[in-house]
This record gives sequence, structure tokens and C-alpha cells, in this order.
Amino acid sequence: MRPLDPGRSDNLSQIEFQSISGKGTLTWLDTSEKDRRGTLEFIDTLRERDVRDELGIGVVRDASSDLMFPGTSTVQTRAKYFLLVPWCYLKAEDYARRTSAARDTLDAYTRDREIGLIKPLEAGRDVMGLLGRDAKQGLTQQPSAISRQGLGTWGIRRFAGSRAQLHRDLAGLPGEGR
Repeated sequence: MRPLDPGRSDNLSQIEFQSISGKGTLTWLDTSEKDRRGTLEFIDTLRERDVRDELGIGVVRDASSDLMFPGTSTVQTRAKYFLLVPWCYLKAEDYARRTSAARDTLDAYTRDREIGLIKPLEAGRDVMGLLGRDAKQGLTQQPSAISRQGLGTWGIRRFAGSRAQLHRDLAGLPGEGR
């Protein structure tokens, strides 16, 4: 570790950022290159938008939500996905019957259909709560994952297995391409 010299500019690091309240700058004094790298790595983790539940309180939240508001969850933003997600899966079923699509092809196909919803929905006036509005192709939590429980609770989704199992079953459908 080198001694700090307030007169040297190479002791200072600075990043600019954009937040809801406007632009800002974060400046700090470096004590070593190792500390500087560690700080920059930490700042990069703050930029990541992630859906992990590291404290594990999501289970409690979801159980309470299921009791008070069956078929909904705190991550759902719009009811339109209860219509759009089944439509995407009807398209996937049709695609599976017309082609000899493998399961991973269906994974990509349904993801593309769900991400393909973003642009037309953005063209509407109600874009608040639009899933993937900012992330676009980088969307990590697909609408089908978010609305899955509600679709089952309300009897719209009748397949009891996971999405991966559904894709496997769809890939095994008899059809024109087989």
C-alpha cells in the first residue's frame, strides 16, 4: 500500500452515474490498485438488475399473497400477460406440430415470442410495468415464469409440470414435420 498524497490526482477515482433523480458522480480516494479494483467490482454489482431472493423472504411474501390475492404475485405488473402468455404457448404448440422442433428449439421459440411482445406493447400508451421494457433481449424473468402460478390457479394453465416439461412434451407431439 502506498502512502496517500492529497496533491496527487492518481489517488482519486471517479464514476458518473444516472439515477431516477438525475446524474451524479461518486468520487473516492484510492489507497492501492487492489482496493480500487475491489471498489469498481462492488459498484458493478450495484448496476446489475437481478431477481434473486438472497434473504429468502420471497417464500413468505408469496404465501401471504396467495392467501389474500389468489393467482397474483407482487412481481406481476399487468393482467394482459394472462392472455398473452397462453397465446404464445398456443403458437408454440402450433410450431411444434408443424416442425420437428427439439425441446431447446421450443425454449428459444417461446422466449422469442415473449420478448417479441415488448415492441407492440411499447407502442401502446400504457408502458408502466411492461416486462422487458428496459432489458429487451436481456430479459431474465419471462412473463410466462411470472404469470405461471396465476394461470394455474385460475385454471387457464392445465399442464401441471414445469415449463421445461411442457417444452419436452410439445417437442414430442406428432405433427407434419415428424
